[in-house]
Amino acid sequence: MLHAKSAAAAGTISSLEPGLAPLPVYQTGGQDDPYTDLLWLSAPPLAPLSGNQFAFALASGGSFAFQSPGRNDAFGGPFMITGCQSWGLSAFGTGTASGGSAIVYAASGPEGKRYLPLAVLQDSGTLHTLTKERSSTTLGSAPGAVPPRK
Repeated sequence: MLHAKSAAAAGTISSLEPGLAPLPVYQTGGQDDPYTDLLWLSAPPLAPLSGNQFAFALASGGSFAFQSPGRNDAFGGPFMITGCQSWGLSAFGTGTASGGSAIVYAASGPEGKRYLPLAVLQDSGTLHTLTKERSSTTLGSAPGAVPPRK
């Protein structure tokens, strides 16, 4: 069984760890298919984010694309991150997370049903934003271009 300190250091938790409790899942409802709009490939990679920074950025951006150049097959990537869940140390007997550092899992896949440790993703690949301006651009047109008259 993992201890809370070793679990946090590894960026993962064990379901057998009684000292950790989940916070509510956050789902963005954003794009969940990285092949729908490939413009994320031209977005610069995000700098590594703390758990709180990640949740805030995800809430304001909709989705992130994850890729691990040369190792996408090992991760099942590229894929979109459309939500997250934090696990934190719980106060004894309360079942609610309090204080301490949280372990953040990124949600991906259809309806965000696959959860992966954020720390592992950031150590193994890059995250890219898919901004609203980028996602509304159609193939063959420049961002901000004036649509043709009918």
